[in-house]
Amino acid sequence: MRDRRVLKVWLFVFLLLATICTFFSVVHVSHASQVIQVPQDYPTIQEAIDAAVDYDTIQVNRRSGESQSVYYERLTVNKELTLVGESRETIIIDGGGAGSVIRVLAHNVEIRGFTIRNGGTEYNGIRSNGYYYVTVTNNTLSGNKYGISLLNSDYHTVVENLLFNNSVTGISLSGSIGNNVSDNEVSDSAYGMKLLSTDATFVVGNTVSDGSYGIYLQSSSNDTVNGNTFTGNGVSGVISYLCHDIIVSNNEVTESAYGIELHTSDTITVLGNNVTGNSYGIYLAHSNPSNAVENNTISDNNWGIKLYNSSSNSLKGNTLSYNTFGVDPEAESDSNLIYHNNFLDNTEQAVWNPDCVNTWDDGYPSGGNHWSDYTGTDANGDGIGDTAYSIDPMNRDRYPLMAGWGGVHDIAILSVTPSDTLVYWGEIVLIDVDVRNEGTWTETFDVTVRYNSTTMGVQTVNNLAPSTDKTLTFNWNTTQVDQGSYTIEAEATIVVFETDTADNNYTDGMVAVIKVHDVAIVSMEVYPPFVPRGELIYINVTVENLGTFSETFNVTVYADRNVGDVHVDIGNETVSLDREDSTLLEFVWNTTDVPYGTYYITAEAVLPEDYDPTDNVAVAKVGGVSVPFHEPKEVFVLLSSLVSSILAAVAFGAVAIGFFKLLMSVRFRLPFIRFARHLLCARITNACYVGGTGESFPK
Repeated sequence: MRDRRVLKVWLFVFLLLATICTFFSVVHVSHASQVIQVPQDYPTIQEAIDAAVDYDTIQVNRRSGESQSVYYERLTVNKELTLVGESRETIIIDGGGAGSVIRVLAHNVEIRGFTIRNGGTEYNGIRSNGYYYVTVTNNTLSGNKYGISLLNSDYHTVVENLLFNNSVTGISLSGSIGNNVSDNEVSDSAYGMKLLSTDATFVVGNTVSDGSYGIYLQSSSNDTVNGNTFTGNGVSGVISYLCHDIIVSNNEVTESAYGIELHTSDTITVLGNNVTGNSYGIYLAHSNPSNAVENNTISDNNWGIKLYNSSSNSLKGNTLSYNTFGVDPEAESDSNLIYHNNFLDNTEQAVWNPDCVNTWDDGYPSGGNHWSDYTGTDANGDGIGDTAYSIDPMNRDRYPLMAGWGGVHDIAILSVTPSDTLVYWGEIVLIDVDVRNEGTWTETFDVTVRYNSTTMGVQTVNNLAPSTDKTLTFNWNTTQVDQGSYTIEAEATIVVFETDTADNNYTDGMVAVIKVHDVAIVSMEVYPPFVPRGELIYINVTVENLGTFSETFNVTVYADRNVGDVHVDIGNETVSLDREDSTLLEFVWNTTDVPYGTYYITAEAVLPEDYDPTDNVAVAKVGGVSVPFHEPKEVFVLLSSLVSSILAAVAFGAVAIGFFKLLMSVRFRLPFIRFARHLLCARITNACYVGGTGESFPK
C-alpha cells in the first residue's frame, strides 16, 4: 500500500515537472519593439545595434547642424532589426575601404535609406551569407567590389536601389531561391546583376547599363527576367549559361556585343523583347533543345538571330528588320523550326548554309514566313505565295506569307485639344494629343503636331502596350507665327503591318492668334483713407501691358466728391511699356483748399485703340477730408455750438434740482411717505395701518 502511494507521488511530481517544462518551452517573455535614435540615443550606429534586441528599429539621423552626416563605420547586424536612414542623400555609411560596410548575420533584416560606400576593392557594400529574408530598399551603393551580395539563403527583396561603380558586381545572388529584384538602377560594374544557382527569382523593371554583362545567369532555373532595360553593356545584355526553364521577356536590350545570349541552355523562352543596335541580337550557342524565341522585335543589329551548334529550337512570330543578316545558322544548327516570322529589309534575310537543314514553314495552310523581298504572286488569294522562297539548295520556305505575320498592328490618335482657341500673339498654347494602341502588339512610333502643315513638334512614344492610351503635351510658342487662324493637326507614324491607317491623323479645328492693344490698371492703393484738410494722400497705381504691342499712353488720376459737386485733378503721367511689362506709378494729392467730404479717387489709363477698355479704370473711396482746427471761422462755429449745448445742460440741471428740493420739503414729505408706506404694506399684509390710528385701507 505504501509503495503505491510513493508511486503516485512520484508520478505527480513527474507530471508537474513536465507541465512546467512544456510551459517554458512555448511561452517567452515578449518584447515591445522600440525605435532607437542615432545620434540622439547612441552616437554610432553599431552602438545602437549592440543595445537593440530583435525587432527593434534603428533610426539614423543627421547630426545637429549638418546637412549631410557621414558615419565612418563597418556594421555587423546580428539581430532581426530594421535599419532606417533619414534619406540616402543625407545619411552615409562609409566603410573606409577596409572591409564590408554592412555584414548581415541574422534573418529578417531590413536596410533602407542609406548611401553605403567605400567597402574597397575587396569587399562588399552589403553582404549576407546563410541568412533569410533580407530586404534592401532605397539605398545607394558605390565604391565596393560587390554592391549587394546575398549568398546561400532565400527569399530576399532588393528593390529601388541605385548602384554604381561597384567594380565586380552590382547585385549578386548565389545559392538562393524565391527572390525579388526590382526597379534598381545599376551601372559601371563588370556584372550588373549575377545570379548563380539561383532559382524562382523575379528580376523585373531594372535598368542596367555601362558594364560588361547586364545580367548573367548561371546554373539557374525557373527565373523570370522581365521588363528590364539593358543598354551599353559591352559583352552581353542578358546571358543564360547552363540554365533551363528561364523566361526572358519584354526587355529592352541595346548596344552590346550579344544582346540576348543562350549558352549551353535549354527550355529557355525569349519572348517579346526589343533587341536593337547590338552586334548579335539573339545568339544561341550549344543550346538545345526546346528553346523558344518568339514575338521579339530584332532590328539594326549585325546579326538578327545567330544559331551556333544549336538544334531543335523554335523561332516564330519575330520581326527581324534592317539587320545585316536576318537569321544565320552555323555548325550543325539543324532541325530548328522557323516560321511566322517577318523578315524586313535585312541585307541578307537568311544566310546561305546548306550544311544546316532547318524547317522554314509550318505547312499549309499555316504557312511560313513573310519576306519583304519575295517577288512571287498569290493567284488564289489565300495569303500564301504560289512559289517557294529559296534560301539555299537545302533550305526553303515552301509557303511564304504575302502579308506580315502577327496580331493586329494599329495606332490611333483619339483627340487633339488646344488649351485655348483664341490667344494673344506670344502666348504659349498647350496641345494635348491622346493616342491609343488599338492593336495586339507593343508599338513604338512618333507623333507629329502641325499648324497649317508646319511642324510644331515631334515626340516618340516608346513601347505602348496593347489597349493602352497615352497623352502627349506639345508647347506651341505663338511668337513663331503671325496673326491669323491656324489648323492644328496630329499624325502618328504608320507602324509595320498596320491594318488601319485612317485614324493615324487627327485635325482639331482652328486656333486664332490675334495681336491687340491692351493696357490695364491692375491695382490702386490709397493711404491714408481719412485726412485733415491740408494733409497729403498717397496714391499708388500699377499698370500693365496685356497686349502684344509696345505701348505709350497716359495715366490720369482725379477725385470727385461723393455728392458730385467737386472735381479735383490729381495728376497725369505718360507711360511706355513693352509687351507683358508693368510699372508702379506714385501720385500725391495735396488736400489744401479742398472742401471737406467723402471723395472717390479714379485712375484711368487712356489708350484710344484699347482692345478691352473695361480694365482701364480703377476707383477707390476716401473716407473724408476733415476740417482742421486752425481755421478761425469754422472753429468759431464749432465753439458756439458747444457753448449753446453747455448752457442748455446747465438750465436743465437747475430745474431738476429745484423740483427735488420741493419734494423733500415738510409740506410734501409726510403725505408722500404715507403713500409710499401704504404701497409697501399693501403687498405684505391684507391691511396696513396709517400712523397708528387703526384705520385700514383695502388691499
